[in-house]
Amino acid sequence: YKNPRGRIDTIDTETNEVIVLKPNGVVIEFLGMPKGGKSAQIDALLRNLKEDPQLGGLEVEIFKPNTLQKLLFSKDPDKRAAYHNSIISKHTSVLSDLYQPLKSGSVQYRPIDLAIFDRCLIDDLVWTEYLFKRRLLTSQDEKDHFTMASHYSEMRIHLAIGMNVDPEEAMRREGEDQGDVMNPRSLGQLYKHYIIFDYLNDPERKEEIGSSPRYTPYLEEFLGTRTRVSAYYDFMKLNSADYIGVECSLERDKNEDKRYNADKIFKKARKIIAARMQQELVEA
Repeated sequence: YKNPRGRIDTIDTETNEVIVLKPNGVVIEFLGMPKGGKSAQIDALLRNLKEDPQLGGLEVEIFKPNTLQKLLFSKDPDKRAAYHNSIISKHTSVLSDLYQPLKSGSVQYRPIDLAIFDRCLIDDLVWTEYLFKRRLLTSQDEKDHFTMASHYSEMRIHLAIGMNVDPEEAMRREGEDQGDVMNPRSLGQLYKHYIIFDYLNDPERKEEIGSSPRYTPYLEEFLGTRTRVSAYYDFMKLNSADYIGVECSLERDKNEDKRYNADKIFKKARKIIAARMQQELVEA
């Protein structure tokens, strides 16, 4: 409950309050590759919001519900489907709790303007596909169940930000330690799915991916057959959430790259937050 990187649920045990989202509040999810820079960009977004003269007074909370699942569940491949199911269930429940209406009584509520998730249900879409391709999900029915759960709650997320990084750079940041996912082969497979996710959901990234030889192998596999394209589209195309894909380019200076990405994320987030705040003023 005192995880410094984000809350595991909406209960604040220190103040005995339940955290809820204001009627025109905003939910932002950061997703993407391991070691993709999510934590750094979340910190940058918080700093930029705090320095903004119009948005500096926002009530903000960061959530990282899957922290609890990592503590309680083994990552044994034989239990990976149950582990994935528990993560999706936790993400669903925290989002539902954030949207619960205020009720009178003995419960103390703390309404917030902005909830930031370090991985949530949109990221679960990519991991469902990744686990299914690795045969760690046992059936198509199981995959469809997880997919529907993610898409059902997608309407509660206003902006998703995909933070992706080349597998080689991810391993460099991790160091020598390797695990079930943190190894070159698994990261390469996961990166492929994130690239296609960007291609389907961010028009700017689609143009970049389609015009760069760097991504040609991923596109050739994705565009290999009409059936494959259709299946990917039905599964990974977002219905309502806004999305931007951000990649740490290895050709650019690291500090310059971080600043460029931080500015891009802030401009998009600010536009959505300001629009919903304006809507709240109009309704009032």
